[in-house]
Amino acid sequence: MADYATVYLFVPGDHPQFFDKACISGSNVLILDLEDSVHPLHKPIARQEIASWLINYQQNGQSPKIAIRINQPDSVEYQKDIDWITNNHLLPYLSYLVIPKVESAIMVNKVRTHLLSHLSADKDFPIIAIIETAWGLHRIHEIASSGVYRLAFGSLDFSLDMQCDMSRESLLFARTQVVLASRLAGLLSPIDCVTPDIDELSVLEAECLHGKALGFTAKLAIHPAQVPIIKQSFDISEQQVAWSKAVLHKAQDQYAFKVDGKMVDLPLILQAKRWLDG
Repeated sequence: MADYATVYLFVPGDHPQFFDKACISGSNVLILDLEDSVHPLHKPIARQEIASWLINYQQNGQSPKIAIRINQPDSVEYQKDIDWITNNHLLPYLSYLVIPKVESAIMVNKVRTHLLSHLSADKDFPIIAIIETAWGLHRIHEIASSGVYRLAFGSLDFSLDMQCDMSRESLLFARTQVVLASRLAGLLSPIDCVTPDIDELSVLEAECLHGKALGFTAKLAIHPAQVPIIKQSFDISEQQVAWSKAVLHKAQDQYAFKVDGKMVDLPLILQAKRWLDG
């Protein structure tokens, strides 16, 4: 299952002046948001602005894929979102649908059922489920096995629900569970949480490398300035490419040897192959 998207950039749906700018940010996926970044009073206009922009959006090889983050399926705004998407025939313009605060497989299937009548009989629609509540984490394995395309972790709402801070230590268990559930369900490696600090890019870089070390292969972004750092952090480095080539060269006739002063055996050979295969 190949998907090389490493950056998912949120843009508030009621700020259409940012849509085109976000498209040239270098982000792989643009998430037009109807949920937390949009005030309840502005959600109707956000839907109008997104629909108007989408039907004129010309995607090419360099432009990002488009997703919409709808409101939580248990909220009063959810049905308005689904009706708006289906009545305006917007699914063909989208690559993914992002569901926030997913807490069960039932919630995922509710969304899927509402979409199925608007899809061909042999098609499904890629759903990205954000895990950001205690119940979501508690049921993460059933959610991961419910047919979702990919999992993401939402640290802000999770820490609010858990009444914990957003330190690495506080979120370590939750983040590793998201990675583990993705692996066990055969999903793509998950998308890590946003980093709210948009002024100190060194903080962002450290968070990217921490998430990558845990097994995340992508990250949510909230500002275009974050995109280059995220891409650079999650892409394979030149040093890793050089090391991998050296490893695979030696592995042609042996499975235990030394590269750059460190011992290499089969697990590291497989890691080198994975890096070069992308």
